[in-house]
Amino acid sequence: MLSQCPHCQRNLNFNEGQKQKIQTALNGLSSGTLKLGCPYCKQHIHLRADGSAALVKKENSVRIKPPDYPDISWMANEICDENEVIEDVAKALILMPEGEARDNVARAFVDLAYQITFPESAGDAVEQMRFVKFSAVVFHTNFDGNFAESEFHAYMSQMPMSSRREIYYVLIGPELHTLYDLEALASSANIVVNEAEAKYFDTILRKGLRDYDELFGSYRAALAVN
Repeated sequence: MLSQCPHCQRNLNFNEGQKQKIQTALNGLSSGTLKLGCPYCKQHIHLRADGSAALVKKENSVRIKPPDYPDISWMANEICDENEVIEDVAKALILMPEGEARDNVARAFVDLAYQITFPESAGDAVEQMRFVKFSAVVFHTNFDGNFAESEFHAYMSQMPMSSRREIYYVLIGPELHTLYDLEALASSANIVVNEAEAKYFDTILRKGLRDYDELFGSYRAALAVN
């Protein structure tokens, strides 16, 4: 099974469930390749039936070719790119500088079957949120300059509650105290995480989402019915 993206060389870190789904899709290939999307560089990865990566050469000459094989990566892939959006897949917007901490955060969401997006700037993030429904947002306190004057955090804090209650908002930064509810409440966030503990983000996220669902799950379900 492929462990690294052949384009950016980053580790893909598929969990067992993802590996099984990918293998099932590969077993169903009679010809052609299985197309996946790298969560980091967003380029397509083509897998042969044996699980190895296939190099896809771009032809300069124009020629008639048969229709492409159907893309069945949705069966195996919880790592979708921007052009292959599955409406039922939860989406996470991650505003963090590149590095190990962001990789850990992204991996935790991918393991929970979220589609992840890395905006180029705070303004880009706000623009995307106007058109895309994100279930989770992670914001690093240094991403948008001075946190106290952050355009993006102000946008999140002033969002109408009808929209805000549908978003799990995570703040991460060197000055924050992990799982400190009072600090999260003061910052209009659902959870806060110290940057030094980002390596444990998968555990922190699962606990936070579980607590959030226990606290507000019934209320949100009632609102959905009404």
